[in-house]
Amino acid sequence: MHKELRVAAYAVCVRDGRLLMARWVAGDGTRRWTLPGGGMEHGEDPYDTVVREAEEETGYTVEPVALLGLDSVRRAYPRRLGTHADFHGL
Repeated sequence: MHKELRVAAYAVCVRDGRLLMARWVAGDGTRRWTLPGGGMEHGEDPYDTVVREAEEETGYTVEPVALLGLDSVRRAYPRRLGTHADFHGL
């Protein structure tokens, strides 16, 4: 089974009672809303990841003030040629 690890950081940005969201296009072509954030680059600090990703996706510079949580998800899914992937997202 193919192993996949994705480490990502997302921002919860609130100002004046408003939440900052980013638009993305899902694999099926539908447009959806998500928190700004994304995958960590090798050797990158999570703090730097969330600052970089928020700016890339929204154009805003953010200043993290607290870690709100940590989530871990694991699932298997089919891949091409009849193989399967063991995905772990953190």
